[in-house]
Amino acid sequence: MAFRFNFNSPEKLSDFRFNFNSPEKLSDSPSELKPLPELNENKKLSHGDCKYISADDLTCKVDQKITKKIQSGNLEIKFVTEELISTVPSYLNNSESDLLPDQYEEGFIVWECSVDLLRFLSSENCIHPDYSVLELGCGVGLPGLFSYLCGAHVTFQDFNSEVLELITAPNVFLNSETEDSKMISNRCKFLSGDWGDIEERFFPDRKTNELFDVILTSETIYNRESQKKLLKLMKSVLKQNGIIYVAAKSHYFGVGGGIANFEDLLKEDNTFDFSTVLNIQEGLDRQILKLTFKDKR
Repeated sequence: MAFRFNFNSPEKLSDFRFNFNSPEKLSDSPSELKPLPELNENKKLSHGDCKYISADDLTCKVDQKITKKIQSGNLEIKFVTEELISTVPSYLNNSESDLLPDQYEEGFIVWECSVDLLRFLSSENCIHPDYSVLELGCGVGLPGLFSYLCGAHVTFQDFNSEVLELITAPNVFLNSETEDSKMISNRCKFLSGDWGDIEERFFPDRKTNELFDVILTSETIYNRESQKKLLKLMKSVLKQNGIIYVAAKSHYFGVGGGIANFEDLLKEDNTFDFSTVLNIQEGLDRQILKLTFKDKR
């Protein structure tokens, strides 16, 4: 049975691209780490380069920047967002154009459904230390960071490698007890690229040691054309007894995606059982779906 949250706090979070109301508080805090890597203004973002990126190869520490914090249960998650990245190209620093199809998949933004998913994972105790977790379209990576703090092994995936290097990886380091990149690499992977390319290159067959207990994704079904690639990748990388959580708005105006037509795709594909585990009727209607394989062999 689905349950509902109604968040009635009037607090306005002006630092974000959206307003969500929550008892969890965000705060600013200085960090004492090294500068974020730079991105050349004259170099466009990688258009879905399909590759794994090792934490050993990243310079992802933050120097006296203002970091955000969100409290989720007993865990405090620290993160940086786009306003900290002075080297983001100007064509991406436009509040009216957060999505450039096949170029930039909005990874520098914190989206409200990722916070919904974070809250749900925390309240329902969904993540355990021995789990292998994949966050698809991670961007800032709040659900994946929560999983990391719970002790899981996490793979963060985003279309753009620069998002992983400038935002996601620094957030992992901010939430690590160690600055040793080798130790972080033991529990975190970073994977960039298009979902179709990733499935074809890295998961051509279902090898048990490469599959995931839990797949997390939020705000990724806004485009109907990409839903099939997302679903195909999910089928390829989820363990037979694994769980997928999809957090999204009921409808994305102007781009045609949303929960309803994704559910239609799931019915047509007939691979997964699915149910709504969370409804939020505040602002734009939002939901979280839970998916499991029909065949549990």
